[in-house]
Amino acid sequence: MPRKKTEKPDKSGLILFLLLGLIFFIPFLVVSARRYKLLKANHLPLEGAQRIFESSSIFLPLSWGVVACGFLGFLFVLGFEAESPILMAFLLLLSTPFFVLSYYLALWLGATYFGVVVNKKAGDVTFPIDMANYTLGDWLRLKFIFELGEVDSVPVSAIKRITRQTRDRLYLHGDFGSRGIKFPSKQKRDECLVAIEEALGSRKMMIEFE
Repeated sequence: MPRKKTEKPDKSGLILFLLLGLIFFIPFLVVSARRYKLLKANHLPLEGAQRIFESSSIFLPLSWGVVACGFLGFLFVLGFEAESPILMAFLLLLSTPFFVLSYYLALWLGATYFGVVVNKKAGDVTFPIDMANYTLGDWLRLKFIFELGEVDSVPVSAIKRITRQTRDRLYLHGDFGSRGIKFPSKQKRDECLVAIEEALGSRKMMIEFE
């Protein structure tokens, strides 16, 4: 009795998923690059500034961006293959918040790649916004998403004290309150500390360990 030929699995859905994920990932990178260029134009002059950055720091925002773009591709594949127009419309509508999320993740990637800048000429320190100061209301308003990619600047002259943790954090204290800066390593943390000390010139800074 002749054997029935086994049907090969249809890989068109997988191919479409990968293709759509790549299509969504391209504008994600474009938005990231534009964010970095804008920050560079505003806070990184050609002279008199030091940028503290480590390539490993972009792994987290880049990974989240890949996940968001992949999930968008997955939702679109399900929508295209849905037999019901209502289900298709629902899946495409469900993708809207992920479009918004991927946009802010792209801004986050651009700001992370920008890193921390000590501008000796302008006399300020620019770094990714410190979310530790958020109130409960800020978290409920999803500021941790909408302010991804935002940076904060503190005048060097307003810094009265610096506290560094034994691992990878630096805290700036002054009339502006307290601002925390997270670094990918102790080396980069100390590099930023030296840059701030150089920007202060002859003025001595109180530096403490926690």
